[in-house]
Amino acid sequence: MNKKRLLIVVAVLVVVLVGLVWAVSHYNSIKSSRQAQGLAGQVLGNTCSSGTSPVCYKIFVVVKSANGKQIVRRATVDSQGNYTAPLTPGTYQVSLESTPAGILPVTQTITILKDKNYKLNFNVSPPDSDQVD
Repeated sequence: MNKKRLLIVVAVLVVVLVGLVWAVSHYNSIKSSRQAQGLAGQVLGNTCSSGTSPVCYKIFVVVKSANGKQIVRRATVDSQGNYTAPLTPGTYQVSLESTPAGILPVTQTITILKDKNYKLNFNVSPPDSDQVD
């Protein structure tokens, strides 16, 4: 009788262990499928102009539809120059804007694929503040 109980306990433990392994693997696959694909990167260079009246620029990464007519996402660049822009799969035009205006706009086209993250860096140099209106 003790052997029978031991076999039942071992069988129950095996079933529970298999169930736990399945649950963890299922959770991980759901978790990875929900991770957003998108764009991240840095704006490198000096964001403050030189001259007698220096101007510091607030930089934004602007993501537009492939035809450039619709803004899909606007990401603020942090103080270290980093930005992130979660996006759905598709082709986009990515450019920089600044406040006040002055950073020369640079536009790049990028295609985002499902479950892929892309890095896109920009190099900037503001105009000399003596030349800014």
